[in-house]
Amino acid sequence: MKRIPEMLLAKVEGKGEKSGGEKGHKRKGSASGQGDLCRSFLVIHESCREYGATPSQYMAFLHVYTSIYSSKQSQLTLRQQHLQAGVSKLNEAKALVDELKRRAAEQSTLLRTKQQEADSALQEITTSMQNASDQKTEMEKIKGRIAQEVSKCEERKGKIDDELREVQPLVDEAKRAVGNIKPESLSEIRSLRMPPDVIRDILEGVLRLMGIFDTSWVSMKSFLAKRGVREDIATFEARNISHEIRQSVEELLTRNKASFDPKNAKRASAAAAPLAAWVKANVQYSHVMERIQPLEKEQAGLLENLRKTESRKTKLEEQLNSVGQKVNELKEKFQSRTTEAAKLEAEVSKAQETIQAAEQLIHQLDGEHTRWNAQVAEITEDLETLPKRAMLAAAFITYLSSAPEDRRRNSLETWMKASGLQKFDLRHFLCSESEQLIWKSEGLPSDDLSMENALVILQELLELASETVGRDNYQHEVAMGQGQADVALATLRECVPAAETGSALKNLHLELNVLQPKAGFRLWLTAEVHPKFPPILLQSSLKITYEAPPGLKKNLLRTYESWSPERSVKGGERRNYIPQGWTKFYEFSLSDLRAGFEIIDRLFEGGQVFQWEFVHGLLENAIYGGRIDNPCDLRILRSYLEQFFSSRLLSASANHNQRSKRGHAFPSQISLPNSCSILDYRGVIENLPEDDRPAFFGLPANIERSSQRIISSQVISQLRILSRSEAAGSKFDREIWSNGLSPVLNLWKKLNQGSSLIHQKVAPPTEGQGSPVLSFIVLEQFNAIRLVQGIHQSLAALSKVIRGTSLLTADVHKLATALLNQECPLSWQNKWEGPEEPMQYLRAVVARALAIQTWVERAERQVLLSETVDLSELFHPDTFLNALRQETARSMGCSMDSLKFVASWKSPIAEAKLQVKVSGLQLEGCSFDGVRLSENHHDSPSVSAVPACYMAWIAQSSSGCYSPEEVISLPVYTSSERVMVVTHITLPCGGNPDQWIQNGAALFLKQQ
Repeated sequence: MKRIPEMLLAKVEGKGEKSGGEKGHKRKGSASGQGDLCRSFLVIHESCREYGATPSQYMAFLHVYTSIYSSKQSQLTLRQQHLQAGVSKLNEAKALVDELKRRAAEQSTLLRTKQQEADSALQEITTSMQNASDQKTEMEKIKGRIAQEVSKCEERKGKIDDELREVQPLVDEAKRAVGNIKPESLSEIRSLRMPPDVIRDILEGVLRLMGIFDTSWVSMKSFLAKRGVREDIATFEARNISHEIRQSVEELLTRNKASFDPKNAKRASAAAAPLAAWVKANVQYSHVMERIQPLEKEQAGLLENLRKTESRKTKLEEQLNSVGQKVNELKEKFQSRTTEAAKLEAEVSKAQETIQAAEQLIHQLDGEHTRWNAQVAEITEDLETLPKRAMLAAAFITYLSSAPEDRRRNSLETWMKASGLQKFDLRHFLCSESEQLIWKSEGLPSDDLSMENALVILQELLELASETVGRDNYQHEVAMGQGQADVALATLRECVPAAETGSALKNLHLELNVLQPKAGFRLWLTAEVHPKFPPILLQSSLKITYEAPPGLKKNLLRTYESWSPERSVKGGERRNYIPQGWTKFYEFSLSDLRAGFEIIDRLFEGGQVFQWEFVHGLLENAIYGGRIDNPCDLRILRSYLEQFFSSRLLSASANHNQRSKRGHAFPSQISLPNSCSILDYRGVIENLPEDDRPAFFGLPANIERSSQRIISSQVISQLRILSRSEAAGSKFDREIWSNGLSPVLNLWKKLNQGSSLIHQKVAPPTEGQGSPVLSFIVLEQFNAIRLVQGIHQSLAALSKVIRGTSLLTADVHKLATALLNQECPLSWQNKWEGPEEPMQYLRAVVARALAIQTWVERAERQVLLSETVDLSELFHPDTFLNALRQETARSMGCSMDSLKFVASWKSPIAEAKLQVKVSGLQLEGCSFDGVRLSENHHDSPSVSAVPACYMAWIAQSSSGCYSPEEVISLPVYTSSERVMVVTHITLPCGGNPDQWIQNGAALFLKQQ
């Protein structure tokens, strides 16, 4: 008996090797595992000996195991192969998309390069044309400047000529006279041993003017003895006479004036007189030259400017001549780059469309990919445990088919522990959930015993089929579904020619598409909006969207028309008044209405006492309430349920009492018929007005004002979105950024004028404040200053980028993109969640930061709780109330959980240890004068101010200022959008709280 299982397992493994080599090889190598399995067969058989197990049963046990194992292994292996093939195809598709994206990225890079080259060529053309225009303008200016400079030069030359007109003839005459001196006259002077004073003085003047400072007679004779001395004197340039030389000669002329007299000079020597005249003329000429030196210098500068201007003119003329040729070359370059860019853009666009379609398909199949991978892993795990599970299933069928339930459970648990299986579900292993559901629909009880017996019978029938046609012939069993239709048809074609083979098609209902419908056949599918609706099915279908008509009357008529006469909506129309009707949009639908009807219809059967609380619970917690996630909206739903689903509504007498005491469930325009005829109810609906009245839903008469305010805000928001620049945030454009962001930067600068918030230094708060309220305020101030300075740093960095004094960073780009889109940056909202519009956010931040300074001063003077405060001045008003709660608990020496929050409009709260007077609250949905709530009229403002009140935390056992019957608890929101709740406070309402609940009454803090 020990060898029999080994022989059977060897036979099974041999088949496994033929069908799946690697897995067969893997199992063949695990000899120890097979040995344990073989021993488990014998252990199970031995455990059943006391219940009459026989060797024939042991053999049947092994044969059943072989059948189950082979069938399950074939199914799992085939399914695993199909899934792996699908995963492989998806991976190939992803790799292909990645390759397409890489190529598209290369083409996009090349496209950007061509576009940049085209833009550069266009820019060069524009620049060249502009430069040409500028050069022409400059040419005209240069021509005018040349004319002016020539005129100035002529003017200066005229002045110089005027100065030289008198002295130049004297110098020229003296030069001619010197040139006419005879050599004999000079030789005569040179021959003198000691010349007369006249000659000596004249020669000294000549030598000094010539720059010779040795005036001895020897030097004089040497000078006169030089060859060409007359020519040197005649060609002497008087401009070279320095001021010192001229001054020394003038002193000589003054001191020895007689020596330079023409008569005296002529008497002394024939050559002396011309030399004396030459000396005097050159001294006079030097005086004139000194006077005209600035004029000459200015003239020289004018001439140099004239030269440079003419040179610039020549260069501009050359450049202008070359501009035309350069522009033509640039135009050809621009045309070439533009053509290449257009071609590349078309290719990139086509590639992007292909990639987008492929990515969309892959994205749609991502779920399948993940599911297939998970199923492959699950099948792998199932294959590993398949021998043990098949053994337990075969043992159950063989040994426990006639055993009672307790023995079945005990034996299975024992075999599971012996085999090492942690979990084994016989029903799930041998059949699918859909098969079990089919059996149930056909009348099979759903208890474990009946299901297990059915499985045993099924397996025995399979065994019988195998024995009838032969175990080797009965090999074709196909589970329909997941695209197995083609496999099933191929299997049938294979089996039909063989007379002794058999096959089975399971789950045929999953493959109805193999049928050939007629041309007029249509399949209608209806569904509500759901994020998990298969997109492939949606894309391959003709889609029709059905939208409910607006208004209570039309909705009721549609409901009555769609229901049969034996069947006979209000919450949905409140969605027109968000956030006062409901705080948000809820997907109430006809399916909710149908589910509610069926529940009530079933509860009314049998004549039993109707359980209204049961209806309230189901509608509130499961059907309608299952869609609601806001406590305030849930309270509105609960109020409707108690109003419309009650015995009072169905009782005529109770209904009259209700009208006289609390008002009636329906508005005065609607009277509920006493009959059960659907025609009577249809008549009531027909008499309803076409336009909904707020009273139909319990809403205030002035609800339209609030609705128009909300709609206006939404329209303004949508207009802001439409006004966004498409290219605003895609790349940096200084002009676009400057125009779009200047209002924000200017507003921030204006808000901080006269304040020290952006430069104020505040130390981080410490733990030793003592008072929780003071600790909160100090922390609030610290966070406010840090928020203001953080915003300032980010806007300063943005301003530097716009001005071109700083580089663009990723953070600055994100900030600019958000502001250009008129959205509050996420980096700001993470520090404090305020208004979504940036300018409103900045105003709110600065207003609160300035206000908190006053809170700190009052807290330090210990007068904060004795003065009136406005909670809208805080960034975190709910935290302040919690700090007040903590400080109250400390002062009372009790836990915080033992306190309750109360408010009073009568007087200070007597039971309060600590309290605060709060102002700035606003009310929507009704009015309040400090005494009790009152209804709004048609012309009442949508929002009204609430008188200041006292708020405090008192002991749970204290009674407070009002009795519970006369108050209603209303939420206090941070803003009229009703998103964030600060707290709930009770207001005196005079009873009937449902009226104010359905009115959508709520408080919120004053808008800063």
